[in-house]
Amino acid sequence: ENEKGDVFEFEFTRSGSDEISERISTFIKDSYARVGIVMKVKPIDWAAMSDILKGRSFDALTMAWSASAPESDPRQIFHSESIKEGGDNFAQWNCPAADKAIDGIRSTLAFEERAKVWREFQAVVHDEQPYTFIRVSPWLRFVKKSIGNVQMHKSGLEPWEFFRGAPAAAAGG
Repeated sequence: ENEKGDVFEFEFTRSGSDEISERISTFIKDSYARVGIVMKVKPIDWAAMSDILKGRSFDALTMAWSASAPESDPRQIFHSESIKEGGDNFAQWNCPAADKAIDGIRSTLAFEERAKVWREFQAVVHDEQPYTFIRVSPWLRFVKKSIGNVQMHKSGLEPWEFFRGAPAAAAGG
């Protein structure tokens, strides 16, 4: 509570059927309670989540993001332009330094230069913390020996890189 005796209280929205979200919300609620913060958990059906997100009608919530490629475009989630008209910047994070880095990532073709801009973007995310990143799910992957060019990336496997059997160049053709 503050000097006036007001208790800090907020609502934490989570999927009602997700065990991981339930465990996370219980942990956070219990942790906050120890320091006098009241967190009311609001479990909802996943079908209602889209309306809650687009309407920005939440105090806090838990979501899961996953990259679809080693360099997934951060514009959809983090650029200030994605705040507009129900875009996917649900945190409504408006950071000119992040916008500049995101635009740089999208327009820089040279790998080393783009990697530098990615590091700048990641530093801004670290410093500004538009999200509290809680966990990274462990993955166990099995791939048949007949599948070639299997490489592990930070985002996982990229099936579009795979080939079956001998590649055309190795097969003489």
